[in-house]
Amino acid sequence: EGISSDDALEGASMFLSDAADLGAGVDDGSRWAIACFAEIAKALADTVIEARFPSSDRSADHGEDSR
Repeated sequence: EGISSDDALEGASMFLSDAADLGAGVDDGSRWAIACFAEIAKALADTVIEARFPSSDRSADHGEDSR
């Protein structure tokens, strides 16, 4: 809440970039960071998607039942 869609997507891109960089030289200590960055990016992207396309709109478009 309180963050623009553009800022959220920019943040998601940043976290995914950092996760990809860490993944290039994965060691046991970096795995938690990769998982955290990916989860944060997913949450930001999901929030933007939900704000732009509420689940009721997406369900109607895809013939899916509401959850």
